Amino acid sequence: MVLLYAAGRSVEQVAAEMGINPTTVSRRLRAAGVQMHPVGARRIPVSDEEILRLRGQGLLWRQVAEQVGMSAPGVHARWRRLGLAGHIDPMPTRPDETVALYESGMTVREVAKRMHLSTPTVTAKLKAAGVPTRNRGRRHPADDMEILRLRSTGLTWREVAAEVGMTQPGVVSRWTLLRRAGYEDPMPPR
Repeated sequence: MVLLYAAGRSVEQVAAEMGINPTTVSRRLRAAGVQMHPVGARRIPVSDEEILRLRGQGLLWRQVAEQVGMSAPGVHARWRRLGLAGHIDPMPTRPDETVALYESGMTVREVAKRMHLSTPTVTAKLKAAGVPTRNRGRRHPADDMEILRLRSTGLTWREVAAEVGMTQPGVVSRWTLLRRAGYEDPMPPR
């Protein structure tokens, strides 16, 4: 019991391993003259580099916390104390996937939601990968081609809007921009 506690385990962990009540563990350790750790005190010091290393391996905050014997908020607080809050996290959040999703036509907001990241983080990761971002609200060119294709099949503006997931005025506005760019309007607006 004393050896487990001295090795850095908490009273609760020792109790769980031995199958006894945590109060019993505390009482027996005190009776043996063991210096008790203050409640909430770190049992084994963890270096900032260790937290950065684990996070850099792609572990979630919760997983890093489990590895170093801290709480997830405690690990994240250490991250903030290092002055890294607001900076790109070294966690490799599948940058190839981030870029692929964005280049497939998803918006920054859609990529962020899909990958459980903030929109500024996605934007920063795209910038770091050298991917130019589209203007806000600008849809992917594939959507433009879809609008042209659907409209050329004889669908109404409302039907085209429903197909591409836009509003009818949005489709008409997009179509107007396309015509100004030199595309022909196979059917006049109704």
